[in-house]
Amino acid sequence: MNCNAVIPLCLLAIVGAAAQAPAPGPASCASIVQTAQATPALSTLVQAVAAAGLVAPLSNSTAELTVFAPTNAAFAELLAALNLTSAQLLASPSLRPILLAHVVPGAFQSSKLSNGLAVPTLLPGANLTVLISSAPAPAPAQAAAPSPTGAHVVAVDVESAQSIAQVILPDVPACKSVVHVVDTVLVPSEDAIAQSLATA
Repeated sequence: MNCNAVIPLCLLAIVGAAAQAPAPGPASCASIVQTAQATPALSTLVQAVAAAGLVAPLSNSTAELTVFAPTNAAFAELLAALNLTSAQLLASPSLRPILLAHVVPGAFQSSKLSNGLAVPTLLPGANLTVLISSAPAPAPAQAAAPSPTGAHVVAVDVESAQSIAQVILPDVPACKSVVHVVDTVLVPSEDAIAQSLATA
């Protein structure tokens, strides 16, 4: 078709073709497991999730969960405290309940966390308590301008029965879920672990 001669007809043809073209699908998202796999500092957690048989539930892109994800260094500290090797931890029946104590139903962005908030986890009988504190922001060593008056640094800690972890990287999106990276493995009470193993 000579569009110079019949411009209106050309426009109709272009519009018609655009109307018949399929609309682009929704952008894909990374699940909790995929997000952890893409984070080198969470490689031990990825191994633990696989060993505990939790890959499927944490790969559900429609699930709304909050995961407090311990770093490799956090797991290393736990192994040293328990005098265990990585292989022993991965083979332990207690691994699954420990990991479930890091998963909270519902997607809680850091803006939804408040001081003293108690949230249940996927491990029955194991709640987490949010602790929020603030301190004056330290002045930079070589600041081009003085820090704003009243500037504060907010610290978010999460407490389990036997551990307190600090959130070092909040609000990592994982489809409809959210991941908060923490510096300590949150160990639930021995009773909660024992009850979980008894009913497994």
